[in-house]
Amino acid sequence: MLNRDFDHLSTLLHLFFEREDICQKLNIIDQNNITGWEVWFQVEFANMLCSTDHEWWREQALSCDMRKKPERPTLRTDFLLRKKGWAQDSYITLEIKQNRDATSCVKNMIADLEKSAKIKRSELDLRSF
Repeated sequence: MLNRDFDHLSTLLHLFFEREDICQKLNIIDQNNITGWEVWFQVEFANMLCSTDHEWWREQALSCDMRKKPERPTLRTDFLLRKKGWAQDSYITLEIKQNRDATSCVKNMIADLEKSAKIKRSELDLRSF
């Protein structure tokens, strides 16, 4: 299941990054040292998802497993995805991170993995990326 999800997410990201308009905008971001473009990326990715066979939610609140002592009873994930045709309770969470400093970016990614591990598993069948 995890390999299927990873392959599927890789395909979606490939479709996204092969778009000429996205490459052009990312070049502008790079050339002008623009920071804080994570929300722009999420909106563009959501726009692409609208043209695919997916159900998706942005900033979806998910219940936490209180036995894992989360800071809050719920958390929000950047994207919650479900491809039509998958099991009704089968979802992928996707967290988007951007940071010029690779070390900080990796630390933030690890923090997101730790956060995702606190999602209440009985709520849905979930894999995180």
